[in-house]
Amino acid sequence: MRADWTKPYYDKIRDLSANICHDNYNINVKFDLTKYNDPFYSYNILSKFYNIDVKNITIGLGLSELITRVLQFIKRQNMSLTVYGEPTWQLVGLLQAEYGIPKGNDFIYISSPNGNTGNIENIQPLLLKYKYIILDEAYADFYKDDIHFSDRIITLKTLSKSYALPGARFGYAFANKEITLELQKLRPGHITIGNIEQYLPFILNDIKLHVERMNETKQFLIEQKLCDYSYGNYILLNDVNILNSIKLKNNRMALTNIEFIKKCIKKI
Repeated sequence: MRADWTKPYYDKIRDLSANICHDNYNINVKFDLTKYNDPFYSYNILSKFYNIDVKNITIGLGLSELITRVLQFIKRQNMSLTVYGEPTWQLVGLLQAEYGIPKGNDFIYISSPNGNTGNIENIQPLLLKYKYIILDEAYADFYKDDIHFSDRIITLKTLSKSYALPGARFGYAFANKEITLELQKLRPGHITIGNIEQYLPFILNDIKLHVERMNETKQFLIEQKLCDYSYGNYILLNDVNILNSIKLKNNRMALTNIEFIKKCIKKI
């Protein structure tokens, strides 16, 4: 089951349990909510930035909406799906069960880095066993610059993790033109928030600096022997009791600015 929608889920204080970094130096985005947005401009910005044809790109209202379309597409094609690794993104398994998609070797979903363990996976052996890979690279900007993308790989990206903008609800996918066309047929009426294209070029170029700041914090925590290395935008603390002013649901903590972390660790 997903979280109970009738009860509050996120803490009002700085909540680092949700794999969303808090970076005080990121751009302050102000959305225009008085109009429908034309995604044409966002498509062309992504195409230029990644040097990928617009016809290979699908934008979604966050990755949750996009992965829903991907599984609807799999269902319509009467194809099968395997969800790789445990634990992983819960929504994929829930949608597979809801749509009655059988387990098999047509598609495999894999998150690399994994959103729970921080580990990365070698996808090359999977290409020998499965027809297509759904490669969730929500956290990949935190350890590499390139994009895994081919005719047999659907690559998922999101500003929620790459730039700590979950409220922007901006996810996007790279896939072959045939799959992209099918995903576009399933898109809802509006898939971007007002005037996101005004900020998108700056955000895409600033991701690298955001990642550098967050990885500085990660390296500091590793050097203090408070956690092991994670390829994602978070670490797994050895002891959650070392923290002041931060509440966590478990030992997983999203990264934030190093000056804030230094104030919160009791032993420093």
